[in-house]
Amino acid sequence: MSGFDVEIDELSSKILQDKLTKMTERNDQRKAVENRRRKDRFKFGSHAEQTEVFSETFKEHQRKIEQELTAASEAGMSGETRTGLTIRLDNIFKIIDDLKRYLTESSMFLKAFDNEQAKIEFQEIMNKFNQMRNLLLPTKKFGFNSKPKPAIPVTVANPDKLSDKPQTKVNSKMDVCNFGFFQQSDQTLRLIDDDVHSKDITLRNLINCQVYLLGCPGSIYIHKLSNCTVVCGPTYRSVYIEECSNCQFYFACQQGRIHRALECDFYIHVTSRAIIEDCHNVRFAPYLLKYMNLEKDFQQSMLNININNWDKVEDFKHLAVDVPSPNWTIIDESDRKVLNLD
Repeated sequence: MSGFDVEIDELSSKILQDKLTKMTERNDQRKAVENRRRKDRFKFGSHAEQTEVFSETFKEHQRKIEQELTAASEAGMSGETRTGLTIRLDNIFKIIDDLKRYLTESSMFLKAFDNEQAKIEFQEIMNKFNQMRNLLLPTKKFGFNSKPKPAIPVTVANPDKLSDKPQTKVNSKMDVCNFGFFQQSDQTLRLIDDDVHSKDITLRNLINCQVYLLGCPGSIYIHKLSNCTVVCGPTYRSVYIEECSNCQFYFACQQGRIHRALECDFYIHVTSRAIIEDCHNVRFAPYLLKYMNLEKDFQQSMLNININNWDKVEDFKHLAVDVPSPNWTIIDESDRKVLNLD
């Protein structure tokens, strides 16, 4: 192929790309106009027009959710990683959450029959979502995707003052499986700074323990804790908590996922939302943790310190759109515990 032919091909490609860009811009403009008209019909139209707008908007969300669920299913069959599937499902849940809010806001003008019908259809959507989530992310396989890392857990005899370096290294039979603390009771356990930086950390089968993870962990997986307090610095990614009871947690992350927790308090900073499932009597408050390097750790973790959705908790097992979840509450200000480690 001559240089002239290459120039022609490049020019044709540029022209095609410009056409596609203009088509996309026109399509976006058309959608924006349609949305404005729809909002005007909703705001100023008759009751019949409002109902029609609601039906159109509801079906549009419904189609989008079904398309995304189909794409997630295909991704699962194609071998997409658990992390990728989790992100897909979280994005789908955000669309469902938008639809839930829209349904709640619209219930004031819908006829009783239309409102009930919409609730039934919404519950069907939630059922499909839950079925897909259980298929792609079965609970028994819940955990991190990273390869197992050798563990060097640290046991601290005196919790009164936190030092900069671990004092004692403890090895166990489970050290070859994960990095963190396992099968311990009545201990104060600590990992700080370089011991936690960007690492995925697991806490499993702890009873009556105080755990300090100060620094910037990668992700944290917590399983089967009882009567424990877990204090974590800002985390790069997510915190996963499973089967815990009578515990207190302090953590900051992009997203917190909490499964089968009972009588636990969560002091959190989340930039997306916290998600609970099969939880009972759990309470939430903002991240009331103070220590010397907290601001630096927030900067290093790249979490936005000004965005905290600690009170926007989504309950996967609570389907009613117009009734608050009975499974979680907000901790009264007078009952909140500020933890100062300085």
